[in-house]
Amino acid sequence: MITKTIVFATVLAPVALMPQEAVEIKWLPKVGEIVNHQMNIAMSMDMGGTPMDINVSFVTVSKVLSIDGDTVKTEDGMKDFKMMFNGQDAGDMGPDASAMNQKVVTTRKINGKVVSMEGGNAEMSGGPRVQQMNAFEYPSAPVKVGDSWMMDFPKDAAKGLPLAAKAKFTYEGTEKIGKYDKWKIAYVYCELDDPRGYGNMGTTWLDKATGKLVRLVGEYQNVSFNEMMPPSNAKITINIVN
Repeated sequence: MITKTIVFATVLAPVALMPQEAVEIKWLPKVGEIVNHQMNIAMSMDMGGTPMDINVSFVTVSKVLSIDGDTVKTEDGMKDFKMMFNGQDAGDMGPDASAMNQKVVTTRKINGKVVSMEGGNAEMSGGPRVQQMNAFEYPSAPVKVGDSWMMDFPKDAAKGLPLAAKAKFTYEGTEKIGKYDKWKIAYVYCELDDPRGYGNMGTTWLDKATGKLVRLVGEYQNVSFNEMMPPSNAKITINIVN
């Protein structure tokens, strides 16, 4: 369970390590490249007095449309959406085809920072708070094992972001799983000044050759994916499928 104490202890704790060679972790997209990820979310909640285990899975599809200097534009969508309630298929309770078919055009800097998002369906993306807590920024300088870098998010109620937030990323080394040599990075995200704020912590693995996401394992806290669902904790996994 994520708590503000854990978050700030993690942010402030010093790390004592032997000298390591610094590595440059960066994103190297290519125009026309298409990357698919399988995403799975598992959560338990109380729905009007009825315990409910909810499992959601879908494939995200991202295509690089253009690269202009340090700005990258992608078209993002999803497919193969499935939702299970207590092991039973949700059927018509899932999103309709029109929502599934809507694409989002996302503009990012080459360091991963999102500049804008146009189009799409707010419900399918979980809303601006969920989008923000999944943000990732590549480090601005080479890092050694144990080095960390931060992201700060200001409060912006007009954009559906009622609380300021902070994220910390820590480089933990390299791993090889399957065909990918990976950078391993721990992360923690926390909305500030409210014990009921959204939280997200876990580990992400990036392809060393391209910087693209290969795998992520994390845990959400106090997250509400839409107005009909109460806040809950959830476990999330993301795996590249191409």
